[in-house]
Amino acid sequence: MATEIVNSFPSWHKIRCIPSGDTDLKTESLDIARRVALSNGYPHCHGGSQRGGHFPLRRIRERAPVNKVAFCLPFISEEMSRAIRSSLTRCDLQEEVMVVEIPPGNLCRQLVRNRLYDISCDTPDCLVCPSNRRGDCMRAGVIYEIRCLACGAEYIGETGRPLRTRIKEHLDGLRKSRTQTPLGMHRILCHDGNEFTISVAILALEAETTARKALEACWIAARDPQINRKEECVAVTRDLAPFLDLCKF
Repeated sequence: MATEIVNSFPSWHKIRCIPSGDTDLKTESLDIARRVALSNGYPHCHGGSQRGGHFPLRRIRERAPVNKVAFCLPFISEEMSRAIRSSLTRCDLQEEVMVVEIPPGNLCRQLVRNRLYDISCDTPDCLVCPSNRRGDCMRAGVIYEIRCLACGAEYIGETGRPLRTRIKEHLDGLRKSRTQTPLGMHRILCHDGNEFTISVAILALEAETTARKALEACWIAARDPQINRKEECVAVTRDLAPFLDLCKF
C-alpha cells in the first residue's frame, strides 16, 4: 500500500529547492569560490574539499627546554625584541637564555587591578587616605613619599609591611625628636625642635624586596629628597654586589 507523505512546506518553496540541488550548479559555484580565493592570495587546495584546506596549518610552538634561563621583559616593539635576540646570539647565549615577552596590560586588566581602595580605613584623620580615598594605608610593598608641609622637604622610603605601620613609626620618631629617625633629625636641624605636619603619598607598588629597594634608590636619585640620608643607595649596592662578576666589570 502506497502512503503519501505530506509536509507543511508551501509549494513555491518546494519548486525553488529543486533547482538548487543540481550537481552542475554546485560544481560551478565551487569553481567560482576557488577562483575568488586564489585571486585574494589564498593558497591552492590540493586536498579536495577537506574542511579548512584553503588555510595554512597553525604553527605549533615548541616547548622551550627546561634548563634554559627565562629572561622576562615587557614587550615594547618588534624591533626591540629582534635587537635583544640578536644580542643574545652575538653573546652565544641563545642556548642558555630564553626571552619571555610580557604583553602590555590592556584596559580590562587595568580596571581589574587598579582597585586600590577596596580595604576600608578605620583611622580617624588618616594621613595616607585623604579625600575619602580609603585603603592606601593598608597597602604593603610600597615606595612612599613624606612631605614636610612647613618647608616642603621630602623623604622617600619603602616598606614591605602595611604603610600605616611604617608611618606610625615615622610619626613616633618625629614626636619624640629621635635623631636616629629621618623626621626626628629634620625637626631638630631645620625647625629648631618645633613640630610640623606632613603629608604622605604612594609613588609605586612592588612586592619583591630587591626590586622595591632598587625602585626606591631610583626615586631618590631622581627626586634628590632633602630629608633622606642616601643610605638606601648603599643598601641596594650591597644587595647587588654578588652579581658584579656577571657584569664583566
